[in-house]
Amino acid sequence: MRGDQDSGRRPSGVVGEGHATRLLKKYIPARSAKILDFGCGSGMFLGELKKEGCGNLSGFDIMRYDGAAENFSGVDLKIAGSGEALPWADSTFDAVMALEVLEHVENPRFVEREINRVLKPGGIFVVSVPNAFHLANRIFFFLKRDFIRWSNKNDHFNIFTRKIFNKIFLNDFELVETSYFSPTFGQGLDFKMLHWLDKFKKYLPENQYFGNFATYVMRKKF
Repeated sequence: MRGDQDSGRRPSGVVGEGHATRLLKKYIPARSAKILDFGCGSGMFLGELKKEGCGNLSGFDIMRYDGAAENFSGVDLKIAGSGEALPWADSTFDAVMALEVLEHVENPRFVEREINRVLKPGGIFVVSVPNAFHLANRIFFFLKRDFIRWSNKNDHFNIFTRKIFNKIFLNDFELVETSYFSPTFGQGLDFKMLHWLDKFKKYLPENQYFGNFATYVMRKKF
């Protein structure tokens, strides 16, 4: 499901460069916490969490992708359709991660309700999506009436503007942190016109105008 990994094969920048792990450790420091990686792909993020000493891990995706077997060793991995209820009881998890996933799902509102259901009260929900507010996207939309990362060549179905994001997520969750992150564009992302920015990356701020991904940390309301 994690489409920016080329159907699970290529690592997500938010995962591969450690941004997701840093955020999770900031808000869920206990290694005993129960963590779900929603849209786990090849299991790279689960593997990173295991290296950090986390041992109570679960993964969910719509199919089993190729990946290192050790990523899934000891992980409670479930495979089911994207429109099905998550196969865990209410209030199971301390944290749920959805990294570069929700732009691909058919019904993000349904996914939000299911994640809210399986999270414990006060649990943490971390979402990363392509940043629609990037300056390049704004220019591209002005010229082409479209967005760079949403093309006929991929399965990016959803664009989370601020009001859409608020309507889907902020009835059940409190937004506690928004950050922007710019991985190395040369990792195989599908917009070659931005690869030249690699050489300038260290000079560009990671904000809503230049961050390639928007990352939201939310806490489930009690």
